[in-house]
Amino acid sequence: MLCRNSAKILLEQTGAGPELIELLRTNDIVVISLVETLLHERGIGCFVADEFTASIEGSLGILPRRVLVPSADISAARRILRDAGLGMELPGV
Repeated sequence: MLCRNSAKILLEQTGAGPELIELLRTNDIVVISLVETLLHERGIGCFVADEFTASIEGSLGILPRRVLVPSADISAARRILRDAGLGMELPGV
């Protein structure tokens, strides 16, 4: 997955993991894939958390996955999602 590779690159470059902030939480794997692509295209690394836990539940879509981004990139990531028409996926909207 694009985001997992981006997070790995961030870890290798910094020698320590950046502080990650939750960008969004959803059960919709299509939205997650789109968000990963949008962020990757803009050079923002991300990590999809809980995807293995969610897969254990049998792909019923009960357990949400979280997209995490470095704290330094959270504002830019939110702006990218709003510009792409995905603002409704952000928490608090």
